[in-house]
Amino acid sequence: LNIINQVLDMVSLGNSGDSDTRSVLQPSTEIDPILRSVEAIRREKGVTIECRLPPHLFVMCNATHFRQIVTNVVDNALKFTGQGSSVSILADSGPDGQVVISVRDEGPGMSQREIERAVKPFVQIGDHLTRRHGGVGLGLAIVSRLCEMNAGSISFESAPGRGTTVHLTLPSGSDDALSECLADVGGEDQCLARAS
Repeated sequence: LNIINQVLDMVSLGNSGDSDTRSVLQPSTEIDPILRSVEAIRREKGVTIECRLPPHLFVMCNATHFRQIVTNVVDNALKFTGQGSSVSILADSGPDGQVVISVRDEGPGMSQREIERAVKPFVQIGDHLTRRHGGVGLGLAIVSRLCEMNAGSISFESAPGRGTTVHLTLPSGSDDALSECLADVGGEDQCLARAS
């Protein structure tokens, strides 16, 4: 069923106009339903997820796209991370008024060639990973397309045997939303959410 859904998602992206309905989102509050959606695989593998998402950071993104982007990347990280390992979800200010959300895993890592293949639709990263983890090679291709539709991008830091960090770069939210958030949280600098 998950494979069918991914294929349908990829087909629908060609005709989607949902990026026109972008809104200001706060990653620190959007993360909870995403964590709930991956709780089964997290618990099955005994993986710890640590989130450091400062509440003063906002992104401008279609809400459905944002959840799908982050869910796909976190799900991928959990799939490739070993039993009892950890996954980190971090957010920070990026260049040119952007926000960078980084998802880091302790999996097998990828070579440069595998990174280039990772965002191509229906292309498996490598035979050794395909046999172990399955899939049809659509998850990161969908993420890449959704980031582009929201004026964002995806990039990778990885090497064989050293895990992978996926960087999701999205436009920052409005100054009005920032001011409202800082007033609500009383000027707190950091939001820490932990699933263990």
